[in-house]
Amino acid sequence: MRKHFEMAVRDVVAFSAGALLVLSFSPRDLYFLAFLSPAILFALWQKDSTGTAIRHGLLYGYGLFGFGVYWIFFSFRYFAHLGSGLAITLTWLFITVLAVFPAILGGLYTLVRKPGLPVANLLLLPAGWTLLEWLRGWIFTGFPWLTLGYSQIDSPLSGLAPVSGVLGASYGCVLIAAALANLIVFRSRRTLAVAVVIPAVLLGVSQWLSQQQWTTASGAPLSVALLQGNVSQDRKWQAEQRLETEDLYMEMIESRLGKDILVLPETALPEFRSEARPLLDAIHQEAAAENTAVLVGIPIDDPETGKNYNGVIALGNASGTYLKHHLVPFGEYLPLRSLFPGLIRHINPGWSDFSAGPATQAPLTVAGEAAALTICYEDAYPHQALSTVRASGLLVNVSNDAWFGDSAAPYQHLQISRMLALTMGRPMLRASNTGVSAIIDHTGRILASTDLFQKGITDGEVSPREGFTPYLRTGNIPVLLIACLAMAMVRLKGIKY
Repeated sequence: MRKHFEMAVRDVVAFSAGALLVLSFSPRDLYFLAFLSPAILFALWQKDSTGTAIRHGLLYGYGLFGFGVYWIFFSFRYFAHLGSGLAITLTWLFITVLAVFPAILGGLYTLVRKPGLPVANLLLLPAGWTLLEWLRGWIFTGFPWLTLGYSQIDSPLSGLAPVSGVLGASYGCVLIAAALANLIVFRSRRTLAVAVVIPAVLLGVSQWLSQQQWTTASGAPLSVALLQGNVSQDRKWQAEQRLETEDLYMEMIESRLGKDILVLPETALPEFRSEARPLLDAIHQEAAAENTAVLVGIPIDDPETGKNYNGVIALGNASGTYLKHHLVPFGEYLPLRSLFPGLIRHINPGWSDFSAGPATQAPLTVAGEAAALTICYEDAYPHQALSTVRASGLLVNVSNDAWFGDSAAPYQHLQISRMLALTMGRPMLRASNTGVSAIIDHTGRILASTDLFQKGITDGEVSPREGFTPYLRTGNIPVLLIACLAMAMVRLKGIKY
């Protein structure tokens, strides 16, 4: 009986530790929990069998993703109009797939750990965690949401991001967590020294890196305005709402003509480009007369190929078109759609079955500057945008987080955008339909914003940047190589303590 009670307590601890980690992300931003939460899990794993470690990892994942991405339910239930039972089932399946990753780490760790060698184990956990986060951001098109490093945008470890990206920040978090876990379990003078030295060194290096000016301002500051229409998602695609939406954004545009750049959100105009030609021509003419660049999120249809895209077009003192490349499965396209004809419109009424744009696209020219575009959660895939950002002076992200209701998702997404700006050393203009729209500088700091579910305009200035951060030169390659090297050192018995 006592044994079963202890097992139940450890299971509760594993689940609770995962739930605790959610508080390290926005909107709570308790970044220090990104050290404590994994440390609790790692301490459990030190004495777990393989099967128990897998169970604890799965429970940890349920706590993390169950409380961290619960908002997926709102998309299924209220906007895809699925029944409550089916919406709950799909949400649970989605969370389960994500929870498998820490379960895999726990199982593998028990198979390769070195009993009695805490330093060797200290190297294994950060390497394994980082590699699995990378895999989670890639496999099945990837879902890098709640990557641990995002929690560090306002922490002393943020200086690691321009050098090694969000995965490098994750690596730093887990290294500190593993040192704390060793101290909890082994309680020796050596583990105490390691638990003190590793955080001190990491924080010191990160602080030094944060003082480096990886990029420099280029040209005069640009005046900008982000237009947040706050159009209700359940009405957005209704035919009677379109004229009202057009009038809303036209009024907003006209109120800010004369500024250098205006940015409208993702699919701000809920109609295809071919249908909106008269309105787009009017915006272009008025903006060009005032020397204003206007970026408009709109579905784009191609009559020649019959394909449709989620895109952004540049009007006025701007040129170019961006077609979203990294699409949302089931939201913007249906995998294996030939097996499910017509289902996409039931799952996501009002949208079309979009095609993916080219993997590499030229920057848009906006008010004389090159701008790298991303749509929605494409900003969570920085490695895919490296070549475009290298040729750009600023970043632009247009989003529509209304799918996730009044939840943590829009704030988590803003955190991702901030980390991208810091990682690339470029300012970002982020326009979202229902918020949070924000002007972000090259260090990830918010200069101005419009809060969630408010109609408003975010005004401010940004200075385009030139030059490369180390991450912009190399991407994820160095941190992945370090992770692989650390695991190889342990497996080859190069670590004797």
